[in-house]
Amino acid sequence: MFTIPEQVFTFARNRCSAWAGIRTLTALASNDLGSYVSRVHVARLHAALGETDHAVARLGEGYERRDAEMTELACEPEWNGIRAHPGFQALVAKLGITC
Repeated sequence: MFTIPEQVFTFARNRCSAWAGIRTLTALASNDLGSYVSRVHVARLHAALGETDHAVARLGEGYERRDAEMTELACEPEWNGIRAHPGFQALVAKLGITC
Protein backbone atom coordinates (compact mmCIF):
# COMPACT_ATOMS: atom_id res chain seq x y z
CA MET A 1 0.00 0.00 0.00
CA PHE A 2 1.24 3.47 -0.85
CA THR A 3 1.22 5.89 2.05
CA ILE A 4 1.58 9.61 1.75
CA PRO A 5 4.16 11.15 4.08
CA GLU A 6 2.90 13.67 6.60
CA GLN A 7 5.17 16.22 4.92
CA VAL A 8 2.88 16.18 1.87
CA PHE A 9 -0.07 17.18 4.01
CA THR A 10 1.93 19.84 5.80
CA PHE A 11 3.14 21.20 2.48
CA ALA A 12 -0.36 21.27 0.99
CA ARG A 13 -1.82 22.80 4.13
CA ASN A 14 0.78 25.46 4.79
CA ARG A 15 3.02 26.30 1.88
CA CYS A 16 1.86 25.25 -1.55
CA SER A 17 -0.08 27.30 -4.01
CA ALA A 18 -3.61 26.28 -4.88
CA TRP A 19 -2.37 25.03 -8.26
CA ALA A 20 0.24 22.75 -6.71
CA GLY A 21 -2.42 21.35 -4.39
CA ILE A 22 -4.78 20.80 -7.29
CA ARG A 23 -2.07 18.98 -9.27
CA THR A 24 -1.36 16.75 -6.28
CA LEU A 25 -5.06 15.99 -5.83
CA THR A 26 -5.48 15.27 -9.54
CA ALA A 27 -2.58 12.82 -9.52
CA LEU A 28 -3.88 11.09 -6.42
CA ALA A 29 -7.49 10.92 -7.57
CA SER A 30 -6.59 9.57 -10.99
CA ASN A 31 -4.16 7.11 -9.42
CA ASP A 32 -1.31 8.31 -11.66
CA LEU A 33 1.08 7.19 -8.97
CA GLY A 34 0.63 3.58 -10.06
CA SER A 35 -0.47 2.15 -6.74
CA TYR A 36 -3.43 2.14 -4.38
CA VAL A 37 -4.17 5.54 -2.88
CA SER A 38 -6.48 5.76 0.09
CA ARG A 39 -9.44 8.05 -0.53
CA VAL A 40 -9.01 9.21 3.07
CA HIS A 41 -5.58 10.60 2.09
CA VAL A 42 -7.12 12.44 -0.85
CA ALA A 43 -9.92 13.73 1.42
CA ARG A 44 -7.31 15.09 3.85
CA LEU A 45 -5.76 17.17 1.08
CA HIS A 46 -9.17 18.48 -0.03
CA ALA A 47 -9.99 19.37 3.57
CA ALA A 48 -6.63 21.13 3.99
CA LEU A 49 -7.41 23.23 0.91
CA GLY A 50 -10.85 24.11 2.29
CA GLU A 51 -12.71 22.01 -0.29
CA THR A 52 -15.23 20.55 2.12
CA ASP A 53 -17.65 19.05 -0.39
CA HIS A 54 -14.84 17.33 -2.27
CA ALA A 55 -13.37 16.03 0.99
CA VAL A 56 -16.70 14.52 2.02
CA ALA A 57 -17.16 13.00 -1.44
CA ARG A 58 -13.75 11.31 -1.23
CA LEU A 59 -14.61 10.04 2.24
CA GLY A 60 -17.79 8.58 0.78
CA GLU A 61 -15.63 6.73 -1.75
CA GLY A 62 -13.44 5.56 1.12
CA TYR A 63 -16.50 4.19 2.85
CA GLU A 64 -17.54 2.30 -0.27
CA ARG A 65 -14.00 0.91 -0.63
CA ARG A 66 -13.96 -0.05 3.05
CA ASP A 67 -10.86 2.00 3.71
CA ALA A 68 -9.51 1.05 7.13
CA GLU A 69 -8.75 4.68 7.99
CA MET A 70 -12.47 5.50 8.00
CA THR A 71 -12.56 4.31 11.60
CA GLU A 72 -10.61 7.43 12.61
CA LEU A 73 -13.18 9.96 11.37
CA ALA A 74 -15.08 10.48 14.59
CA CYS A 75 -12.08 11.32 16.76
CA GLU A 76 -9.21 12.71 14.69
CA PRO A 77 -8.85 16.49 15.11
CA GLU A 78 -7.77 16.88 11.48
CA TRP A 79 -11.44 16.52 10.50
CA ASN A 80 -12.65 19.34 12.77
CA GLY A 81 -12.93 21.71 9.80
CA ILE A 82 -15.51 19.51 8.06
CA ARG A 83 -17.15 17.88 11.08
CA ALA A 84 -20.27 20.08 10.77
CA HIS A 85 -20.87 19.04 7.14
CA PRO A 86 -24.07 16.92 6.92
CA GLY A 87 -22.34 14.39 4.64
CA PHE A 88 -19.51 13.96 7.13
CA GLN A 89 -21.99 13.49 9.97
CA ALA A 90 -23.88 10.91 7.90
CA LEU A 91 -20.68 8.93 7.27
CA VAL A 92 -19.78 8.92 10.95
CA ALA A 93 -23.33 7.75 11.77
CA LYS A 94 -23.07 4.97 9.14
CA LEU A 95 -19.80 3.85 10.66
CA GLY A 96 -21.38 3.79 14.11
CA ILE A 97 -18.28 5.08 15.84
CA THR A 98 -17.85 7.65 18.59
CA CYS A 99 -14.92 9.10 20.50
